[in-house]
Amino acid sequence: MTNWNDKQEVLEAVKQDGWALEHASEELRADKEVILEAMKQDELDCGDIVRYISFDLTKDKEFAIEIVKQNGDALGYLPDELKENREVVLEAVKQNFEALGYVQSDELRADKEIVLAAAKQSSDALEYASEELKDDKEFLFEAAKQNSTASRYFSSEELKADRKFVLEVVKQEGWALEYASEELRADKKILLEAVKQEGLALVYASEELRADKKIVLEAVKQKGLAFAYASEELRADKKFVLEVVKLDGRALQHASDELRADKEVVLEAVKQHSRALRYMSKELRADKEVLLEAFANGRNGGEIHYIADELKNDNEFQWELQDAYRRGVCREFELSLSQRA
Repeated sequence: MTNWNDKQEVLEAVKQDGWALEHASEELRADKEVILEAMKQDELDCGDIVRYISFDLTKDKEFAIEIVKQNGDALGYLPDELKENREVVLEAVKQNFEALGYVQSDELRADKEIVLAAAKQSSDALEYASEELKDDKEFLFEAAKQNSTASRYFSSEELKADRKFVLEVVKQEGWALEYASEELRADKKILLEAVKQEGLALVYASEELRADKKIVLEAVKQKGLAFAYASEELRADKKFVLEVVKLDGRALQHASDELRADKEVVLEAVKQHSRALRYMSKELRADKEVLLEAFANGRNGGEIHYIADELKNDNEFQWELQDAYRRGVCREFELSLSQRA
């Protein structure tokens, strides 16, 4: 049976179950080592800790810092004077960005170091930042570098239209293009930087720039799926689509119907990635040359169910497919070995 006046026994008890703290003697509920050990137990929340510990201990700034280092949410249960203490708040938001929500002081919500420390964990921390900070270019740029999604909190129309600022931000996070002004989403240099960082940022480009070959190719280099946002004209341009599928065969999915039935285009696509089999026309799923080429790249033998039904029952051709696949796998293995050497 635990002796609740014995520190070592109480320490062992709270190591096993944080709730054991409620049975500890008044003296031990004022013992920092015991409290910190209890806090390590996930089942005991911060409200419970504050309820059980000595009142004098809750007013101890140094101990408060130790508490919030373990659980930033504890800030909400501390006395008001500690909720507004800069040192305590800074340590709390480093551990849990949501601790910033407990801060009432306008001064602390406008403190760059505090808000950036919180934003490093989650851009949602900017929801609690002062309006002054939300319009501060230097601060927002730092926030975007700390956490890529911070750009969604850019509230100023002036900021969204600031070319120099937007250019620097999209270099860090292409998705930030979504929050740029309409004019800047039609700026070729900004688009190039955005899609180099995140190909799918092409979705936010102006209609004119979705038809720009250089920009679309840069987007596809970064992420093949970006071809889905290219203009209809480019997706039907055979010469251009050939360039695209050489970069990522899966981009065939977003080519025009006519080009997904074009053997030359499809051959290039399956050479790059066998998954292109999923997107070619039904007629070409019965083309032995295309199928053998796809399986010879060694990337994915699981695409066999995309071939035409009549060939699934062709035993001779099935052997050819398996042989092509084995040779492809061997080539990939040999290539990986040479790259390691």
